[in-house]
Amino acid sequence: MTTTRTPNHPAVVSGLFEAISESAAPTTRGNQYGLVLTPSFFACSGLKTNKTENFLINLQTNTALTNVLHPNTLYYLSGRLIALNNGTIPLLTYNNDTLATVSDPVPPNFDFTNRATLSGLGIVTHRQEVAAEDNKSGNTLEVIVTHHDWDSEVHLFLQSF
Repeated sequence: MTTTRTPNHPAVVSGLFEAISESAAPTTRGNQYGLVLTPSFFACSGLKTNKTENFLINLQTNTALTNVLHPNTLYYLSGRLIALNNGTIPLLTYNNDTLATVSDPVPPNFDFTNRATLSGLGIVTHRQEVAAEDNKSGNTLEVIVTHHDWDSEVHLFLQSF
């Protein structure tokens, strides 16, 4: 008997990130190169900024062990995010050569909301055009996308057109 498992697909991510603690390099002593792992977060709020959720992620690169990310520093990076179906923290793997330091230190009260983009696979289960509350922004296409990569919940995606 075989069991089927929902596949995990990487998503392409780019945006602003802050290291929330020191980077760790879990490698054998004496190595000069290896994986550098840094905890960070992905800030989401929805299109109308009526939600505030920070999703914990780990930033990972394969580089010299001296190339660590420092806490309270703002970085721009892009890479691939994979979220396993076993509840572990999602992993964003990036190339250290494309990393850019934006600000050191992070400005006080900096809002990370919607400062990163994520593109991945999903299944559209419902779509509906919704009239805007004001006449300036136009109508909104409300689409419900079911996916099994980041989590197994149904999420709402809003896009103005």
